[in-house]
Amino acid sequence: QTDAGRPLDAMVPELTAKFPQHAALIEAYKDRFEETIPHAIPGTHEIVRRLAARAVPLYALTNFGAAFWARSRPKWRIFDLFADVVVSGEEKVAKPDPAIFAIAERRFDHAPGELFFTDDNPANVAAARARGWHAHLFEGAAGLEALPQASAGAAAAGPDIAADGNRRRPGRDAVAGDVDIGHGGGRRIADGIHLTRLGPDPHMLPSLPPHA
Repeated sequence: QTDAGRPLDAMVPELTAKFPQHAALIEAYKDRFEETIPHAIPGTHEIVRRLAARAVPLYALTNFGAAFWARSRPKWRIFDLFADVVVSGEEKVAKPDPAIFAIAERRFDHAPGELFFTDDNPANVAAARARGWHAHLFEGAAGLEALPQASAGAAAAGPDIAADGNRRRPGRDAVAGDVDIGHGGGRRIADGIHLTRLGPDPHMLPSLPPHA
């Protein structure tokens, strides 16, 4: 409910009245939410930093309660690297509703066919594809690393060149994928954060710089 924009001040009393035997747990959910996301999924932050180092624009689209996001965002400095973050609780609509993908398109200023999106929820991936986004089911950082890379020549030429040698619109090359901050405590990984990648090839991610 918080993901869809319902305020905690309305939701918590209602649930407490409905399930009084669980009042302490419900209150803990409100006050200790951050403990359900204890750490990053291995490899995801590294991918974000490597893409940012190449000046690839990054965006995020997340199902997240507005109040929780306001509390958590200052602690998660990885999102300083993102140009914009669409938060479902703030927009009062959540994935996989097509409306939030439309909001993201407007906010990110990219057409559906220019966006690559990765998410660990198949319903969200299907919704993105239905709107014309290129989408990948996230099953770990290794899966993103294994996606077809740009050819050596294209990579050397820079991010404005696609692997097929076609030049993309200047400054429009970006990466949109699902990079969750962490997991735990029953918090769905899909409730984490996402990236975005642009380009005409549905299987093309920018060639990532080698590991340091």
